[in-house]
Amino acid sequence: MILMLSMMIIKIHKEKRLNLSNRLSNAKSDSPCAKPEEPLPEEESSKYYDLDTFDESILIRNKNIREYKQSEENVGSQDDNFDNNIDQYKDDDENDEDEIDNDSKMEESVSTNINSIQDEKGTDQNAMEGIDLSAWNQFNLSPIIMNELKSLGFNKPTPIQAKTLHFSLSGRDVIGAAETGSGKTLAFGIPILEYIFKKVKDSNQLVGLILTPTRELAMQIRDHLQHISKNSLIKIITIVGGMSTQKQQRLLSKHPNIIVATPGRLWELFSENDAYLSNLRRIKFLVLDEADRMLEIGHFEELNHILTVLSRTRNNTNEWAENDIKEKECTYELTPRQTFVYSATLNNKLKEDLKRKKYKSKKINKESTGTMTELMHRLEFNDSNPIFLDITPEDAVAETLQESKIDCLTKEKDIYTYYFITRYPGRTLIFVNSIDCIRRLIPVIKLLNIDVFGLHAQMQQRQRLKNLDRFKQNPKAVMIASDVAARGLDIPLVEHVIHYQLPRSSDIYVHRSGRTARSRKEGVSLMLCSPEELSLYQKLCLKLNKVDGLADFPVDRGILNSMKQRINLARQIDQDEHKMQKMNHDNDWLKKTAQEFEIDLDDEEIVNDSNRGNQKQIKEKIRSMKLELKSLLSQPLIPRGVSTKYLTSGIVRDLADRLLDESSHNSAILGVKNTKATDDLRSKKKTIPL
Repeated sequence: MILMLSMMIIKIHKEKRLNLSNRLSNAKSDSPCAKPEEPLPEEESSKYYDLDTFDESILIRNKNIREYKQSEENVGSQDDNFDNNIDQYKDDDENDEDEIDNDSKMEESVSTNINSIQDEKGTDQNAMEGIDLSAWNQFNLSPIIMNELKSLGFNKPTPIQAKTLHFSLSGRDVIGAAETGSGKTLAFGIPILEYIFKKVKDSNQLVGLILTPTRELAMQIRDHLQHISKNSLIKIITIVGGMSTQKQQRLLSKHPNIIVATPGRLWELFSENDAYLSNLRRIKFLVLDEADRMLEIGHFEELNHILTVLSRTRNNTNEWAENDIKEKECTYELTPRQTFVYSATLNNKLKEDLKRKKYKSKKINKESTGTMTELMHRLEFNDSNPIFLDITPEDAVAETLQESKIDCLTKEKDIYTYYFITRYPGRTLIFVNSIDCIRRLIPVIKLLNIDVFGLHAQMQQRQRLKNLDRFKQNPKAVMIASDVAARGLDIPLVEHVIHYQLPRSSDIYVHRSGRTARSRKEGVSLMLCSPEELSLYQKLCLKLNKVDGLADFPVDRGILNSMKQRINLARQIDQDEHKMQKMNHDNDWLKKTAQEFEIDLDDEEIVNDSNRGNQKQIKEKIRSMKLELKSLLSQPLIPRGVSTKYLTSGIVRDLADRLLDESSHNSAILGVKNTKATDDLRSKKKTIPL
């Protein structure tokens, strides 16, 4: 009897477990789990715009264009899916099956959406009919390119495009130097697309290779070229790190026309495949964008291998055929190849050599290894006299950029940073030189109720793009970044750049500052200069031809003093929380070690009385300080000269009127008008006697 009861109980439990398991499996099927270990979906990168050609006025229109393009691809017009999306996070074999199924199942359901989107596009085109494209007529471009230029609102070429397109469209090699945001992407992209439209008959021919130093820049170039060639069958893919190698190999097997790549991943995929290397040697166009950064450690080794494979005279340049690169016999006739080299910064010595054509006759010695001079030798220009065009301004930065500095102690940089982002709320990029500094600053600024994000090379690619997207969507957000963000980031409308730590070279300063004041819009580049950085500051001014240095940024000391208590509290909270984390980490380590040696520990052995008391005190201290900081942050800052008892007393006599006019005053600082940093800096310059 007992045995039968036991069996019945066991049976009931099994049924309950089975039901629970089914419920859990159904829940999982309804809402799939996140898979952070799998490669980043490149779909996220399509949300960004190319910084070199970004225009705020076409932001909404570009969104409609992307939606229209995506709908067309779902119908099956480009079923090969060359937009490099991997947003399903499934195995590669499953992705292939899904692509086929989606094409057959979604055709009818999407057709109505396409019609509505086409209506929107038609309305948008009607609004754009007034755009005059006569400035482009001189280049005799294909109708597809002209139509897309019109739809994107590019009514005339930028200076770098106007000066280079005549030469590049006629087959000349071009070396171009132009400031950031000047439209270099179209300067080299249009000639490649134009060649494919007019001269390429084989739709599977690899025509162009575009090399970039960063993943984000590669994705942005791809997106922009796809916009310009949207209504064609041109296939453009990206080959970059942080993505699925299987997906990229499958895309390569479908014979793209243009590859936009970073040197590392490209060499990883191509080095073991003779067919890929053979196709690489047949390319018609080679582009190096941000060429000077290609020479940095981590880029040049793979670039060296790629240039060796692309070399037309390898038999005569054995010194370049090193690092175990196998020489392969060439059984085909090499076609002429156009080479485009673009950068925002070139050193003055190289500029002089390029202007005088001296770089071709110079011998490469050990001192020149890994320099732009060596790179010019390695590229083997097909043109005996490549065109060099330099349109960078004398001061190397945009004319609309306001440059300034604040002299302060190292320990005061946090206060001045908090002052600036509170006094002038707006999309702000803060550059530092170390990842440790990013990790220290972010929690402090977060404690002050400011939306802040981080970006550095040790972050996963998924997190990098998510932080970029959040930063882009918030017009008052702050991003603290290393120099990985100095180039190639697609962040629209950055108003301010703060150099929390001074850049190590003038080139880095130019690229950092180039994140703002783009597309003829105004921006501020602010240096926080400590006494320890004075010699570096002087060297930067010398390199940038700033003989008199940078203007001092106007600071309201009354507001600054009232911020010190907040900053000190946030710092102390962060330090104490770090102590708590260290104690917990030590305890976890002790538990793990004891478990490995199969030793049982009591709680008293893990945390002794003194540590337990310290933890309790620190927790109580942190809680108290957070309450105090919360109370301070709930109230507006009170600048010097404002009376908290009587509105009409004190220096600011019209305080009552200011408080009533909330729209034009800073809500975080009592009685202070909302002004732009550019305007305050400009007005200060006017008051300085000559």
